[in-house]
Amino acid sequence: FLSLKRMVREGNEIKVVSTEQLPASSHVLPAAFMGVPTVTEERVHVTGDLLRAGEKVLDMMGGIKPKETYLLSAEIGGTNGLELLVLQAQTGAFAGVVDGDLMGR
Repeated sequence: FLSLKRMVREGNEIKVVSTEQLPASSHVLPAAFMGVPTVTEERVHVTGDLLRAGEKVLDMMGGIKPKETYLLSAEIGGTNGLELLVLQAQTGAFAGVVDGDLMGR
């Protein structure tokens, strides 16, 4: 949370859109970390790994461009609720982040 707050203060932008704002032709890429949070906190988070994983999935889906794709957290809570915001703030690689999760929140 604190690193994300710092990034926004430093001018990094994060476009967050509601499901109603998504263009009908847009692509949505769900993502999440799995496992015990304490183990995840012990390892270094590497945004590049998450970015490359997303790009690989989009490539396997027919070469969809990240800039045409919105990120969606599989669940809002803990690291999963913030990590995609951090990715977008650091890279600006995707069209934005959907305000919601796969659990219907």
